[in-house]
Amino acid sequence: MKDLFLVGMGGLVGAISRFVAGRCLTTICPLPGHIATLLVNATGSFVLGLVIAKAAGSAHLARWQVFLTAGFCGSFTTFSSWILDISNLAEQASLRAAAGHAFLGLLVGVAALALGTSLGRYQALALRLEDVVQALHILRPVR
Repeated sequence: MKDLFLVGMGGLVGAISRFVAGRCLTTICPLPGHIATLLVNATGSFVLGLVIAKAAGSAHLARWQVFLTAGFCGSFTTFSSWILDISNLAEQASLRAAAGHAFLGLLVGVAALALGTSLGRYQALALRLEDVVQALHILRPVR
């Protein structure tokens, strides 16, 4: 039951963060929607890799892993919007543009995950995710 609550709360934070990030990227920058989705998904993939690598060496962060991975990253990244972007590109531009965007999304996502995992394994990394979680005071793990 605790894991369901953590996933739900992480999902809430991730969904709101994704909405704000998407709006900022399309209005402030302004980037096309499919590029904004690509950047958000890449960021989420990077964070996912970082969290998984850091949680492997930390009992404290392991308790937060479900909140950060299935919850936050799961709702921050968006498979359905990415697929819609590919479909729209196929209709509005060309199949070649759609296929290129699909390939780019996969390539960037896997590269971002690998980079996050590599940085997470680097022991001298100044960013300690335990400190970030502690500073946010979002939830205290139930003991």
